[in-house]
Amino acid sequence: MKKLFTLIAIALMGVANLQAQTVTINKKDGSSVTFETKDIKDIKFVPAASSKEEVYTGKGTIKIGGMFGPYESKGSSYTIVKNADGTINVTVAEEKYEGLPVMGNTVIGTYTVKNIAYDEATKTYSRELAKDGIKVHVKGNTMDKDLDFIKPSKITIKFVGTNSISVNSVYQFTGMPMDIKAEFNGQKK
Repeated sequence: MKKLFTLIAIALMGVANLQAQTVTINKKDGSSVTFETKDIKDIKFVPAASSKEEVYTGKGTIKIGGMFGPYESKGSSYTIVKNADGTINVTVAEEKYEGLPVMGNTVIGTYTVKNIAYDEATKTYSRELAKDGIKVHVKGNTMDKDLDFIKPSKITIKFVGTNSISVNSVYQFTGMPMDIKAEFNGQKK
């Protein structure tokens, strides 16, 4: 009888504790989500989808300060990797432009933007570039160095159908007086 009473007491304490418990999930971005255990039906762990590179090639153009251009980069290439958390990474391959004001023939080096989040309202992926500390090597007649993006610099990517993307960026580098508006329209290789 003592054993039975002890088991009932333990079971009641477990139920009381269960009703008062919560589950907190701490995410990589620093945020957290808390649920009461009574609201959880079940928990499933789904293996993360393997990330696969998708390469898009097409035409890249830039316009400087809204006055100069557009200038075209032939054979531009953007590589997209889909992350398990729903964000994407994009690598912009080196682009060459001819006859830019002051800079002359200019090469904007390769750079990668990581963890670009999806915006349901605009149906695009977008990210502010200045906060990530991304360095881009820029080489022209008057410059050959690594530069940082400054605010406001933003990249926006839209998937068009299953085989195309459209990328719009507005960015400015340290030490440059004007912003650059870049566009890319590409097809999956």
